[in-house]
Amino acid sequence: MTGVQTCALPICADQESYYVIDDRANDEFPYYPFPEDTLSFLEGGSRGLGLEVEVRNYQWNHPLAEDILISIYQVKNVSSKPLSRNIVGMYVDADLGKGDAEDDASFFDTIDDITWQWDLDFLDRQDRTIGYFGFAFLQSPGLIDGIDNDGDGMVDESQEDGIDNDGDWISYSDLNGNGDWDFEDTNLNGQLDPGEDMNGNGLLDREPINDDVGSDGLGPDDLDYPGADSDGTEGNGVPDEGEPNFEFTDNDEIDQIGLTSYFAAEPSHDMSADEDFWQAKIQPGFFTPPISGVDVAFTYGSGFFDLPPGYSERFAIACLFGNDFDDIIVSLKASDVNLMMEAYRLFSKEFDYPLHLGVTEAGPIKSGSIKSAVGIGTLLAEGIGDTIRVSLTDDPVEDVHVGFEILKSLGLATRGVTIVACPTCGRLEVDLFKISREMEDKLKNIETPMSIALMGCAVNGPGEATHTDIGIAFGKGSGHIYYKGENRGKVREEEAMDHLVEMIHEFEKEQTNGG
Repeated sequence: MTGVQTCALPICADQESYYVIDDRANDEFPYYPFPEDTLSFLEGGSRGLGLEVEVRNYQWNHPLAEDILISIYQVKNVSSKPLSRNIVGMYVDADLGKGDAEDDASFFDTIDDITWQWDLDFLDRQDRTIGYFGFAFLQSPGLIDGIDNDGDGMVDESQEDGIDNDGDWISYSDLNGNGDWDFEDTNLNGQLDPGEDMNGNGLLDREPINDDVGSDGLGPDDLDYPGADSDGTEGNGVPDEGEPNFEFTDNDEIDQIGLTSYFAAEPSHDMSADEDFWQAKIQPGFFTPPISGVDVAFTYGSGFFDLPPGYSERFAIACLFGNDFDDIIVSLKASDVNLMMEAYRLFSKEFDYPLHLGVTEAGPIKSGSIKSAVGIGTLLAEGIGDTIRVSLTDDPVEDVHVGFEILKSLGLATRGVTIVACPTCGRLEVDLFKISREMEDKLKNIETPMSIALMGCAVNGPGEATHTDIGIAFGKGSGHIYYKGENRGKVREEEAMDHLVEMIHEFEKEQTNGG
């Protein structure tokens, strides 16, 4: 059994730290990871167990992640001997509250693979509020044991076997047949512009980048990418030599064992007898009852797993902080609009937590947009909801556009264009449907707040057009254009779009200059 003790480096929001550690200086036991090397560390030899650990620490400043630190441990056996019955774990002595650690409590949950600690009265000796602290396994090794360890209905998934065990692999698709990954939206404006349609299909295509980078190990996002591999290994859908991350980034591809042990007691700072921890308290299946009302220290672990020579396993561990149980946002999304609305209404009557609104799996863009607008918009109009998410079966960019349209319709967002246009009517004298579709597509990436009227007849047209920032009131084959209520004359139908675009740019410039 092996063990590695680490301590986290301080990192700031939206930053990453990286370091590598090993145990080659450990002369405690007469073990030689390299049989040909019998010297002690002080004599220039390499001792320990032959372990090397790469550690990456992350933190983000986003409100939903600001209280989370994530550490990824890549544990590798660099020796020439196999290591079996390995465990990764931590000894934690948090001491919540300055000078007030004697009334702490600790517990664990094997379903969510989490351990945590808190202060019983939530106050330190200066009556300052004390929050929560804990660790959760986001990723841990899997076991080839015939047991569904992670409860996903499958056994023996592996990131190392080159098999898509969970059936979610999306092969690289060379849509234009040029042997390369292409992203047609080169200017990132969300629409197909001249020169961007590489395969000539009239669509804004995005060829997904994944781990199938070919034998050279380089993909389009890598520095000095030379192009597609000449041997045909890039994007062939199978793991090749030189692709160390093929399926390795898919956490679902492992039958994760997660939290397998937990021990809590009053702290002992004598770590010289660490064998007691490795041989007893961190053993898989060893769980002590919860402890409270004392100065608590706890140990947790995940194992066993094997490390043959040259083999590595990855652990992702989240360090979690919270001020109190109110430091959460609740989502009650459902695909049924009525069920979704009723759930949020009932919850909002009983609790004061922030609410994240959404109609999940809303469907294709037309029907999904309507369902989302009804469900999300109704609740927002009732004063329920703090954040929203639109979930359409379409380009994710459309989720954002529809979300902003919902907010704009309720006066909750001012970014972008609000279009006023005629419905189906016998008085229409132009193809207003075609005009409005084209205009909506041209305007969807404009962020300057403005209102535009597209009116198809002379009955209601002038009135609506004069009450928006920019407008046009069509007659037969032509229309009068308006700018901030002023009639700027008459233009032909086929020229109307160009004149409207010119006035939109004029309006944007004025707003930018404070006009």
